[in-house]
Amino acid sequence: MKYHIPLLMLVLSLKILGCSNAGSTASIPAVNNFELGRYLGKWYEIARLPHSFERDMKDVYAEYGLREDGKISVINSGWRDGKKSVANGVAHPKNDPHTGELRVSFFRPFYGDYRIVWLEPDYSAAIVTGATTDYLWMVKDNFSIHGRATRKILLPNRETSFPRLTLSA
Repeated sequence: MKYHIPLLMLVLSLKILGCSNAGSTASIPAVNNFELGRYLGKWYEIARLPHSFERDMKDVYAEYGLREDGKISVINSGWRDGKKSVANGVAHPKNDPHTGELRVSFFRPFYGDYRIVWLEPDYSAAIVTGATTDYLWMVKDNFSIHGRATRKILLPNRETSFPRLTLSA
């Protein structure tokens, strides 16, 4: 079955915009003292909550870069059934550029929240959510699943209503 990227991006955008029964993540603060320049680059998905747009995806990663117009390019890539799948998007800081919150769009004019709720001081690992508890990712600057960040995210989180993450394959 061939996926129609525009339709897929519309569905994704609507889900991120809150057309969901999941709980809100508004009470979970984003990281402070955020430096966008240090966050730019390639991030590998180590664990995620399952969702339809990444179903059966392997080796998923995102690349963030600064565009000439000051916005952020977002290129999400992964493999499904032996074929590479790529989604191109754009992002910008939600409010304060020193807070780890972005607004991301893969199907303009619809934007969704991207909130970095935990970030390793050396910018080697992060935990990211969207506007609802349907979305949660652990990303690292390499494919290693060792270290404090991995242990932190794989433990059930009693302070939020996120379910336990599953490791990405």
